[in-house]
Amino acid sequence: MKSNSRDVFWTIFVSAWLSMAGFVLVMVTTGAYGLGVTPDTVNYLHAARSFSVGEGFLGFSKMGEAIPLTHFPLLFPAVLSLGNYLGLDTLEWARVLMAFLFGVNIFLLSMIGFYTTGNRRGALLAGGLALIFVHIVEVHLMALSEPMFLTIILLFLGTLMRYLEKGNIRELILAGFLAGTAIVTRYSGVALLLTGVVVVMANSFKSGKEKWRDVFFFFMLAIIFPVLWFCRNVNVSGHLLAYPLGLSRHVFVSLGNGVNTLSEYLMPDTMPFAVRLVILGAFLTFSGVLAYKVISTASVDDKRSRAWLGLKVMGIFFVVYTLVAFLAIMFVDRGAVELDKRILIPLAVVSVGLVPVLMPRAVSEKKTTRTLRARMVFLIIFMVLMFLRTTQLVKNFRHDGFGYNGREWTQSSFVKTVKTLSDQGIVYSNDPEAFYFLTQRPSVLIPQEGRVVSYFSHPEEAARAFVEKKGLVVIFEEKYFRPDPLWWKFSQSASLVPLLRDGWGVIYGSPSLKHAK
Repeated sequence: MKSNSRDVFWTIFVSAWLSMAGFVLVMVTTGAYGLGVTPDTVNYLHAARSFSVGEGFLGFSKMGEAIPLTHFPLLFPAVLSLGNYLGLDTLEWARVLMAFLFGVNIFLLSMIGFYTTGNRRGALLAGGLALIFVHIVEVHLMALSEPMFLTIILLFLGTLMRYLEKGNIRELILAGFLAGTAIVTRYSGVALLLTGVVVVMANSFKSGKEKWRDVFFFFMLAIIFPVLWFCRNVNVSGHLLAYPLGLSRHVFVSLGNGVNTLSEYLMPDTMPFAVRLVILGAFLTFSGVLAYKVISTASVDDKRSRAWLGLKVMGIFFVVYTLVAFLAIMFVDRGAVELDKRILIPLAVVSVGLVPVLMPRAVSEKKTTRTLRARMVFLIIFMVLMFLRTTQLVKNFRHDGFGYNGREWTQSSFVKTVKTLSDQGIVYSNDPEAFYFLTQRPSVLIPQEGRVVSYFSHPEEAARAFVEKKGLVVIFEEKYFRPDPLWWKFSQSASLVPLLRDGWGVIYGSPSLKHAK
């Protein structure tokens, strides 16, 4: 499917304007309170700042000590650390970076839409849908690694499409390095490694011997960066990862929550789960039938087209990534019983890339059929719903912010008091990331919802040390705090009394501190 230079020029022109709109959207939306800040964000910021001052990538232990970072990959903190070299605050640099990456991701999706359809309308459909897709917009309003991960994924998919089309080893070299880069951005990037292997083996234009040679070449290139990172982890901590591995104790609960999360991509979580489940089933059935019809009616010439290459590459990635995501909640991190929405963001992005491929006539021909009209009506309804949800998201974000950077947090008298606490003495908290974000000081995680910290295995000894060091306990959002039995023993042994309490939390200390405050 060839395109003339005029189409290429106008596609790049329109895609660039869509990208600029995405950049402006993020900058304007985060103008009042900045990017959303979550516990993961705090770990990224801490690792970036420690790296920029030559201390290496550091994380937190449950005892509030700085330890080598192994729970998160290194690439995103490394890029965040560039802000310090540019003379920018790390969080402000992250804001510019997220806005830039949103523009880049819109542009890449738009160009993938053009590559697979050869039509400007295909590019406009993919780029425009990315601009209004609520979950894609939301993740770019947060200081998290997903936007960079999405950029790598889109470059990787586009490179694999070129490899299938040209059979050139240069594309495979780039794809291998992108897969390795993805893994050191998010560990779920292993899905790119598996996708590359499957795509190479599915290349019908090469012999079996050539396929095995390319698979070996791709695999060895893809594991260079991860192997170096994991060797570093073993050297500094004795473990490949900080994640506990093993079959989850709540497999069916995990899978059920995963299905629930999938349903929230289509409809707000305020709707009853049963209704969302029915809509999810209808959507998946419709998408499956549509994909089957496109595949089954494809001619030999169709299977040599760029549209077919795009469908093959993105379809394989969609399946592989879905399997990796659900296997992760079954076998990785035994405490996790929920599939986070952020984990599924790549599926949303790839779905946007698949829309122009699955509706080729809608973007390239004037002739319409009854089936095509039904597809168009479905797509229009979906886009309207996404636009309305995105509009509400932007409105809420501008008014309230999100997370530790939100309006309620920044204007809370409790939070303002926490910022002024003396830097003397040990601090225990149910949310060490929030405490570090506010004070730049580490704190010790107290037992919560069954998570036992070894220091509290002897609560009486911990209490004596706490009193001697004039320690404090900072509980954020007390209504959500679930005390552990060891916590009750500790608090009684230390004779804790509330020094400050309001709707946002409570600060405990020993009786002597209450009289001295």
